[in-house]
Amino acid sequence: MTEADPTVGTREVLVKQNGDGRRLDAYLSLRFSTFSRSEIQRMIRRGQVEIAGRTLKASSTLSTGEILLVTAPGLAPAGPPPPLPTILYEDECFLVVNKPAGMLAHPTGIVFTFALVGIVREARPDHNIDLAHRLDRETSGINVLTKDKSANVHIKAAFKARKTAKIYQAIVHGSPDWDQHTVDAPVGKSLQSKIRLRRGVNPDGLAAQTELTVLKRMGPLTLVEARPTTGR
Repeated sequence: MTEADPTVGTREVLVKQNGDGRRLDAYLSLRFSTFSRSEIQRMIRRGQVEIAGRTLKASSTLSTGEILLVTAPGLAPAGPPPPLPTILYEDECFLVVNKPAGMLAHPTGIVFTFALVGIVREARPDHNIDLAHRLDRETSGINVLTKDKSANVHIKAAFKARKTAKIYQAIVHGSPDWDQHTVDAPVGKSLQSKIRLRRGVNPDGLAAQTELTVLKRMGPLTLVEARPTTGR
C-alpha cells in the first residue's frame, strides 16, 4: 500500500445490484469504463479502494449495498469542495441557493466532479438533503433543495402539478423582429448536433411551449425572458 495523496479526497461508491457477486476489479472497470482493468487493479494494489473494516484485493467479491471508499486521482475529489453557494432562503424543510454557472446540480459522468447536492450535504450533514429540481451545468440561478423526504415528495408534486413557475433570462445572438413570441414545437435530441445531449426541435420529441419576451436590445445581442409552460 502506498502513502495516501493528501490532495485527493475520498469518494463513496455504492455497489449496485449489478455488482453483487462480482470481482472488485471487474465491477469498477464496468462502472468506470474509461479506466482499463489493469489501471483499476493498480489502484486496488495501492490501497486506493477500500471498504471500512475490510481489506480488499482485485479478486474480492462484492455485495449489493456495500460502500467503496475510493481515493484514486480521477475517481475521487482533488482538493476541497467549492464553498456553499449563496443561501437565498432556509427553514426546517427547504434550502434555496443561488447555483453558479458551471456547477452541476447532481454528479454525472465517470470522472469525479463536485456537484451542488453533495456540497450541500457536506454543509448540512444532519439532514437528508436532496434536490427538488435541477438546473443545467451552464445555468445559474435559484435551485431548491429539501432537508427531509416528506418535503421532497411535497415539492416535487407541486412541480409536477405545475403549481410553480420558472422564469429564465438569457443573452442571445441577434435582434429578433418581435418583442413577444411563443415557441410551440416538439423538443428532442438535436438532429443537427454532434453533441449527444443537445436538444432541439425534433418531430419525434415531446410537446414544448415557451413564452419569450425581449427585455433589452444590445446591438448584436438581446436579453430575453423565457417562461416555459410545459416544464421543458
